[in-house]
Amino acid sequence: MRLSEILRGETCWTSGYYARDKDGETCYAHADTAVCWCISGAIHKAIGEPGDEFKARKDWLDNRRKWLSLASKAAEWILAGYEISEDAKDQYERLGVPEGVLVEFNDEGIAEWPDIQRLIAYLEGEEVPA
Repeated sequence: MRLSEILRGETCWTSGYYARDKDGETCYAHADTAVCWCISGAIHKAIGEPGDEFKARKDWLDNRRKWLSLASKAAEWILAGYEISEDAKDQYERLGVPEGVLVEFNDEGIAEWPDIQRLIAYLEGEEVPA
């Protein structure tokens, strides 16, 4: 599933948690009830959920690697164009953990919907709108 299919409009984007249901209650990014996602939750949703129990460990590791790769690409793009705290930068640059950069960008009033659209276009390899 593509990020643009998940975050297909501003009403499908949220902050403060990975996903929310129609009542605005928080939920898991893969929940059937989820109707909006933050950028990190949308990446989780786009990658997919691990399969059956037998393959769950391998699938979880594969999915985590895919998430880390895509989230790191997002963090690099964010750091190149936005002011992010030294703590979040350090967490990413020193430890390789992009979550702080994504959370700060999405949840701390840095990103607006057009910023999210540009990030999605970048992550999907499309021309990034100005």
